[in-house]
Amino acid sequence: MSHMTQKMSVLFKWTTVLALTAGTVFAHGQTVLQKTRTKNEIRIATTDTLKPWGFMDEANQPTGYNVDVSRELAKRLNIPKITFVADTYKNFISGLNSDRYDIVVAILTPTEERRKSADFSIPYMVTSKNLFVHADNDTIRGPEDMKGKRLAVAGGTSDEAWARKNLADSNIRVYDNFILAFQDLGLKRVDARLTDRITGMTAAREGRFPVKIAGPNLDYEIGTIGWKKGEADMALAVNKVVQEMIDDGTLNRISRKWLPGIDMGDDIKKMPKDAK
Repeated sequence: MSHMTQKMSVLFKWTTVLALTAGTVFAHGQTVLQKTRTKNEIRIATTDTLKPWGFMDEANQPTGYNVDVSRELAKRLNIPKITFVADTYKNFISGLNSDRYDIVVAILTPTEERRKSADFSIPYMVTSKNLFVHADNDTIRGPEDMKGKRLAVAGGTSDEAWARKNLADSNIRVYDNFILAFQDLGLKRVDARLTDRITGMTAAREGRFPVKIAGPNLDYEIGTIGWKKGEADMALAVNKVVQEMIDDGTLNRISRKWLPGIDMGDDIKKMPKDAK
């Protein structure tokens, strides 16, 4: 049994134990999952400007990797209706706890800070974190060249947290809009952009912004689904579905559609022990 398989097995057993006690914990009210099934509707928060993960298509409808994962998740949970709620990373956790939506499917990284206020699924996405620079920039080759440089990050993301910890001597500029961050990089209003490899390479491949990767992979970026703390039945149900989607090839199929050349389910299975 691989390290990842062992880890997921332990997590599944843990959530099963929690679920068995859920009836006592929620004896005086419905859980979030029970409410969604009563209403036959689940409210899912995601991004609407982050291609290829979650964005609006030409008909102004939500689409992307996260949207396809959300539809498959709702289908397997036997919840017929999805209401997508567009929001930003700085709002996702507070939005869960203020009941604006039921779950977040937006490649949330389960950071230590986020775990204080929300719970998370097993990974449904893994990639690397990278520095991107303008295509004609040959002076920035890695983090060591970022002192005093203007660095664009998305607000409330693990990228911002990583930058503040590891690139504190750079001039960090926070954006709510992912597109504007890349636009400013393309216009040389900033010197570099920190984001995951897939997001950056998608922008470069489609020719929307003249950017390239600078230096080595900086960290692993893990994406999970989030919900309110203590929702044990949600943990059991969502983790079961995500594991099924990994095992039966569904995540591979979805990623091939949105992330050419990537078999996401296989990449998750091969995720290194130190990824976090």
